[in-house]
Amino acid sequence: MSTDVPETKAASSGASPEAPGFHFRRLWSWRPVSDRQAGDAVVSNFLLHWFPAKANRVSLSWSYSFWLGTVSAALLLLLVVSGLPLLFLYIPSVERAYASVKDIEYVVTFGSWIRAVHRISAHLMVVAVALHLVRVFLTGAYKNALGGGQKRPWNWVLGVAMLPRNPWVAITVSLVFWIYYERIMFAEEEYLRRTFGAEFEQWASRTPAFIPDFAHWIPAALPFCWRTAVRRENSGMFAFVAAITFVGLAQDVVIARRFLPDPFWSATFATGALTYLTLLLVGRRTSLLRVPGR
Repeated sequence: MSTDVPETKAASSGASPEAPGFHFRRLWSWRPVSDRQAGDAVVSNFLLHWFPAKANRVSLSWSYSFWLGTVSAALLLLLVVSGLPLLFLYIPSVERAYASVKDIEYVVTFGSWIRAVHRISAHLMVVAVALHLVRVFLTGAYKNALGGGQKRPWNWVLGVAMLPRNPWVAITVSLVFWIYYERIMFAEEEYLRRTFGAEFEQWASRTPAFIPDFAHWIPAALPFCWRTAVRRENSGMFAFVAAITFVGLAQDVVIARRFLPDPFWSATFATGALTYLTLLLVGRRTSLLRVPGR
């Protein structure tokens, strides 16, 4: 397939043809001269990678995501901040552990408050991450849930690659996936350019590559529906639970040389199977999860 990139306006005007419109500053520019320059600023700045390259206004609403990812990140930051003092005050030894905890509670200034904040933040973060996981599956956020074309299966692939707990597996899969989708994007752009010609060029010139332009935002024709999400993502949620259980069993067989099902994951698998069968029966025998027009 052809992956040649056509000549851009920046290249034809005398700018660098190797990186047309590239933003060379190391920090964020508050006044980018073009959408391409703003997008390149996101790519070239490490801190700005915290933000997504593209965003849908519906996905930013409270009713869709409940901001559980942001809540989890904030709780993680609170855990780190409150855990740094405890790192120096707590003594992890059999003889002095209890005494150091008593000192933190009753001797150190604000020690009991810092320890309480650290403990409560840890519990809340576990709850927030679990709810975030459920929300991602129910809304199909790991794939093209809103708008389409976001290439979001990468989230799923990376998560599966992280299951073996080997960083090199995740790095290898990341590189292969990067090269794979880069070829697809080049081929798609070339196909659209040959098929639509000037019409595609006009659309590409007014459509930002990275930073979304909310002035041209068009609301979705249908609002988000939880019943439709549960009906469509029921099998995906059960597949995830089954995959996690299988990996745990395989790990015990390979490493421990024995077949010993973990009670927690066994109960999780049984609960997931029961939930899957119940929702499957409800979806086929009743109209509770069916919404007209979807």
